[in-house]
Amino acid sequence: MARETELSGKFPSTDKTDGDIRKGFVYRRVPHITLKSIANNEEIDEITASWQEKMEPLRAEINRLLKKNLEECELPREADKAWPEPAPQLLQQWWELRCSRQEEIDASIARHADTELLYDQPYEDNKRIRVAGPFTVESLSPYRVISADQERPATEKGTAGEAGNQFETMILDNLRKAGVQNTKKGERLKFDRLEPYPGECIQAAGEYTDEQGVSRRVAVSIGPENGTVGPDQIKDAAKEAVQGVGFDLLLVCGFAFDPHVSKEVKRYGRLTMLPVRMSMELIMGDAVLKKTGAGNLFMVFGEPDIDLTREKDGKIMVQINGLDIYDPTTGAIRSSTVD
Repeated sequence: MARETELSGKFPSTDKTDGDIRKGFVYRRVPHITLKSIANNEEIDEITASWQEKMEPLRAEINRLLKKNLEECELPREADKAWPEPAPQLLQQWWELRCSRQEEIDASIARHADTELLYDQPYEDNKRIRVAGPFTVESLSPYRVISADQERPATEKGTAGEAGNQFETMILDNLRKAGVQNTKKGERLKFDRLEPYPGECIQAAGEYTDEQGVSRRVAVSIGPENGTVGPDQIKDAAKEAVQGVGFDLLLVCGFAFDPHVSKEVKRYGRLTMLPVRMSMELIMGDAVLKKTGAGNLFMVFGEPDIDLTREKDGKIMVQINGLDIYDPTTGAIRSSTVD
């Protein structure tokens, strides 16, 4: 708070900020000076008037000694050798006052101008313990966001369709090679066949062989590239999967899932649904996948079994009893211990 007040010249809010990292950091800043900020700065006139009271008598005395009428802009930087005493000393004093006046004006301009915060240069407090080293924040780029509210030209529609097909093709190629696994070694679903499927919510269909050697049909629904999988997608994909001959297993793949998805992940007749979390490495491209390999690209995940109890002091205690783990080879849910 003290450093912010020193830099901005303004008193911040009365809320206490010491020791709370959520209040943000104090950053180094540079003034963003514009002609508008200078013209609207009324303090410049006040500074000029106050210094003029000290400088004007010196200029008048210099003109009296030289028998001239030199304006402020006509006073030379150095006195001529022919000037009488004490004109050179008066000229030196006048220039010292003018430099001091300009420094005060410059400080006023910088103080009243807009500031640009240098977010990569926060002030350091060596008395504090550092809790994290230098880090960067990265995001997926470029985004392919398509508005569904406006009618698009035919050329734009074709480009959007190609971008979506490229994403689905990339996901299916990696899913076909990597399979689906969980945290247990050896419990990995390997596809005997996986091909594109012309459905609305189902993008691929194939077969796999379970532990008993029986061939099962599997459907794959792929979530959005930039978004979360919601319960509506799971519900629509399940309805599509049970139509006709139907499928034995439905894999819903996504980078992130809404909290309410767990309520929809259940059996629809003989159909087993498994949520599959896709690794963000799939977005990074082949260059990253070649280094990391195909492991852990598609993971099934379960939910913890918890009990909530309220203590006498009002606090809530969460006790973890175990974890439900999906077996992708059988689709069965197996309870795991706390360990």
